[in-house]
Amino acid sequence: MKLIAVLVAFLAAVLQAPAQTTVEDTSAGEVVITIDQFGVGNEIRPGSWGGLQITLDYAGDQPKAAVAVWRIPDADGDIVRWRRTITLNPGAARAATVWLYADLSIRTDTGSISYVEVYEALDPAAGSSQARLGELLAVRPITPGGVVDKDSEVIGVIDSRHFGLDNYRIPQGLYDNFLPTGHALSEVVTGLQPRSIPDRWMGLDRLSVLIWGPSQDRTPGRLTDDQANAIREWVARGGHFVVMLPRVADIWTARTGENPLDQLLPPASAVQVTPVEEAPLSLVRHLLTDDENLARLSGEMHLFTFSGPGLATKRPGELVRPAETVPLMTDRLGRHVAIQRAYGTGTVSVLGLDFDSAAVRAESLPDADVFWNRVLGRRYHAPTVAERRALEEAARAATGIVAETTCFSTRMFPTASLSPARRRQACCWRCWSSRPIGFSPDPAPGERCGIASCTNTPGWRFC
Repeated sequence: MKLIAVLVAFLAAVLQAPAQTTVEDTSAGEVVITIDQFGVGNEIRPGSWGGLQITLDYAGDQPKAAVAVWRIPDADGDIVRWRRTITLNPGAARAATVWLYADLSIRTDTGSISYVEVYEALDPAAGSSQARLGELLAVRPITPGGVVDKDSEVIGVIDSRHFGLDNYRIPQGLYDNFLPTGHALSEVVTGLQPRSIPDRWMGLDRLSVLIWGPSQDRTPGRLTDDQANAIREWVARGGHFVVMLPRVADIWTARTGENPLDQLLPPASAVQVTPVEEAPLSLVRHLLTDDENLARLSGEMHLFTFSGPGLATKRPGELVRPAETVPLMTDRLGRHVAIQRAYGTGTVSVLGLDFDSAAVRAESLPDADVFWNRVLGRRYHAPTVAERRALEEAARAATGIVAETTCFSTRMFPTASLSPARRRQACCWRCWSSRPIGFSPDPAPGERCGIASCTNTPGWRFC
């Protein structure tokens, strides 16, 4: 009986405890918490590691040892506290920027609430995981800014341009949950800066590919040692790092010690890089596009060619051994203009084509399935947005369906000539593609399909 009484008292205490989501935001006192990024590029992927970049402004008089805590539920609903020890210094000019990392639940979405807390560290020498927590200095509730599909591949670009990678994206309102010509969906995150790179590999975990573009204002020399180590370890764990050499490529090719990512590149003694000024675009057109309308693509492009004893010659089907460098693309003269090497269990690609060429930018090149498929190891067709819309309109015409825009994402207007079952299927296929729900009753000819006409019935499988 005593045991039952204890259990009853315990359950009553738990049920009367305040909810986690009622914590007040106290980040405007001695310590002010600013959220810089929730995930690289302000997007996260459920089921992956996520990085949270915060800035802490401290209004005290003396430096103070503190512990930054990210309190977040795990996949089982238990609360996990991911911690990092820091030193707070007075003054806005000395604000502390901190990255925190958490293993995100597969159920994470834009409504998921977690908390950033800052405590005084009573014994900072004990380290992040062992330091005892003192006074709570600030707390701030946060929610993700953007969440990509858990099955999507994410490509990060340290540049403001997408270089044709947009063809891998799915336009709004088209194929919401699948890619008809490929496998996993691809999300492309552009506009990344060196300062937005996490300082641990876990922050890059959601990326499958990281592309360093040719912009001169985004050089690897701006990386800290921790950021460079994070990129190297992420590649070694299976990431694909792509370098697009800029016209002035000294920081990537000179090997002066100013580039903290030198270790990812082939040894200078094994592979030599030679600039080629103003090469005719006709030499590399086959690498950029297969559009017959551009068969006589004119203009010039700055190239880099790769040669040397470190370039291994591989026959189709042969595997690349660790540390070996192989040619990836060759121009019409037989010169290697792109190379690739293994690094750990990951891959490093170096591209010697100058995409700042006026002719290339004017024609919106390269085409993803011609150029990027070679780099990323893909084999499927990546139609342009216009091509995809034309394909979908043709499919609708073949079934007698005309579309506007969404029953979630598209409102379908069935024609009177369709049978009730076909009208029902046409009306709700968009709903079904978003989640496994069915439909009832049959819509009348010309009637809009809305959420009310979709219900949880076994018939959803008919879609």
